[in-house]
Amino acid sequence: MSLWFSMLETLKRHDRKSRKRDISMARKRYPLLKAVEHNWGLIGPGDWTKVKWLIFPDGSYEVVTTFNPSFDAIEEIEKMSKPTKKKITGQMDNKTLSKLRKALKREPWRDPPTEGCASDGVAWEIESYLDDGSVDKTSGKLDYIYGHKVLEKIVSLLPSNEGVYDKAEEGSF
Repeated sequence: MSLWFSMLETLKRHDRKSRKRDISMARKRYPLLKAVEHNWGLIGPGDWTKVKWLIFPDGSYEVVTTFNPSFDAIEEIEKMSKPTKKKITGQMDNKTLSKLRKALKREPWRDPPTEGCASDGVAWEIESYLDDGSVDKTSGKLDYIYGHKVLEKIVSLLPSNEGVYDKAEEGSF
């Protein structure tokens, strides 16, 4: 009899843990799209090095820009290796979000190779996600997107708030 009660208690504990995990997973917000722009140009103190966009299924977004330390920060040794970050949040309008969803479904994301190369500018990493957070499509390796119509369209629909590329104030993130 006590063995039966012990097994019953074990099942109840397992059920409570499972329920907590399910609730935790339900609260987790997965993005619809992640796009990261890397600055491959000449970069100096205070310049942006990368911008990351997270677009969520409801149209809300986060944009985090990373900057090199400024001249002032370089003078202080402990701040020298710490980049400054700036975060912007907002809400996309429904029309733009709808266009973005259509662009994400288009194939292929990359067109056949085109002639030409560049050694500066910006490079991109772009991924779209399924509802469970797993990767649906990816732009592949970190690379330029010039000449790839679908990827250029996706990037053109990203929120472009004032100040995304402007220097962050010290301690802004």
